[in-house]
Amino acid sequence: MESKYDSIKYLPALIQDVRQNGVLVDADSILRMHDIIKHTATDTLIHFAAGKDMFGETPKSEEEKSEAHFKQNALFAILFHVWGWERTAEFYLLHATPGKKTIQKLQEENASLQTQIKLLRKTLSTSSSDLTKLTQENELLSETICQKDEEITRLKAQMFDLITKGEKQGEK
Repeated sequence: MESKYDSIKYLPALIQDVRQNGVLVDADSILRMHDIIKHTATDTLIHFAAGKDMFGETPKSEEEKSEAHFKQNALFAILFHVWGWERTAEFYLLHATPGKKTIQKLQEENASLQTQIKLLRKTLSTSSSDLTKLTQENELLSETICQKDEEITRLKAQMFDLITKGEKQGEK
């Protein structure tokens, strides 16, 4: 069986036909729409979904914006019949919603921050280990200083004893 869409080769022509005549939902038409969508570059689908032309240009005039809106609606009418509700809704949320770029930026920023957190945790772990070693070394050095202070005090006492002993012998 033949479809009315058999003579259509590219998505813009299919969208134009759907805008003028509505979507045909017989099996052969849906298969032909599927074939056209399948052979359309992903970027072109994304541009039409975002309300732009097939080259990604944003409409300037109100008339162009209105035309882009109608094309966008026709594209999603086609996609609902070809892909089904769930996949079309996901595609809409990813490529046609106004906050998409903001969400993508936030996701990229989040990924970057997660990487930084991992690096900081690693640095913290290393620093903590180094701090523990330095603290132990500091305790050993403090003990050594204490021992040396005691030895200095003992030697000073011996020297004092020797000096005072020498003075006593010099007096006799």
